[in-house]
Amino acid sequence: MKENEYFNILWDHHNRQIQENRDIHKSLNLIREDIKLLCELRLKLIINNQQQREKMQIDDNSHWIIGKAYFIRTVTMHVIGKLEKITDKELVLSSASWIADSGRFHDALKTGDLCEVEPFINDIIVNRNSIIDATEWTHSINLVQK
Repeated sequence: MKENEYFNILWDHHNRQIQENRDIHKSLNLIREDIKLLCELRLKLIINNQQQREKMQIDDNSHWIIGKAYFIRTVTMHVIGKLEKITDKELVLSSASWIADSGRFHDALKTGDLCEVEPFINDIIVNRNSIIDATEWTHSINLVQK
């Protein structure tokens, strides 16, 4: 082989390597762009999920009205009180009473007549996870012990 042929072979090899490197750089740039797009999409999803969680928290509280009185049945007891505050996990009730015996439930709701009542001294905090059901209490919450 002549020197010129060696040079051409080396030159071709060098050009192929340059092209391969360009292809690699092009691929790396495409990968970088893909990663950037994925990161932007992930951020949008995180923001969207946060907004949905915030909306759910607002919607979750929409049936509770501050200042209204409620008869609340929990897994361990029944209470009546005026709703003062709502948090993610708790309700704060003022003028609250433990209802040890409501008597006939429908009659109690209809007339406000309860069989056994134990008023609390201070506000109470009810864990929202313990609530079975609740209904607005339309009668006096200034209950006396009986």
